[in-house]
Amino acid sequence: MTTARRQETAKLIFTIGANLAIIVFTVYSVLGFFVAGGDGNMKVVGVTAFRYFTVDSNILAAVSSLVVIICAVREYRGLKTPGWVRIFNLAATVSVMLTLLTVVCFLGPFVYGYPLMFEGTSLYMHLVTPLIKLASFVWLESINAPRMKRRYMIFGIAPMLAYGAVYCGMVVLARQWEDFYSFNQNGLFPLSVVIMVTATAAISYAVGLWANFSAKWLKI
Repeated sequence: MTTARRQETAKLIFTIGANLAIIVFTVYSVLGFFVAGGDGNMKVVGVTAFRYFTVDSNILAAVSSLVVIICAVREYRGLKTPGWVRIFNLAATVSVMLTLLTVVCFLGPFVYGYPLMFEGTSLYMHLVTPLIKLASFVWLESINAPRMKRRYMIFGIAPMLAYGAVYCGMVVLARQWEDFYSFNQNGLFPLSVVIMVTATAAISYAVGLWANFSAKWLKI
């Protein structure tokens, strides 16, 4: 086996390992809502868990990780990964990073407190999975990957926009959900929208540019 082939094999093993971990952590965390109930700030049971962006973003990350594993095996066999996969994985990575940064910068210090945000399975969904997903995307998946055009990086905000529309409808308009993210305190939901859209776009471009930097320098 040549040196290049050994490196490709190592990349495949680490990629599968990292993304399989994401899938396992997510399945374990989501099943927990149906078996024992949620932890931390998400003490709900059953399908109610799906109203949280944390849960939805982690499921998106797990689905994209399954795609990553399939594509990694295909690349090892000499097959090319479709361009949309890179954009899809960017969106998933941005979504869980938004979850992590919202917890660290807002929900932890100002709403729930950090201990509650990292209690039980929340530790996986709020911290472990986002960090593994980020590392996989900007390093492992960037080896020999084509550079992503900047105009495509804006698609990283798509999941947040979709969820935000539902959250607005259920919390602000229909008043069917409690404002569990405290985005509508004192009627400041419009300001929260501006902040979240801007922050998510910044995360998307930061992650995309980081991945492009890695794609330029990480070669086999």
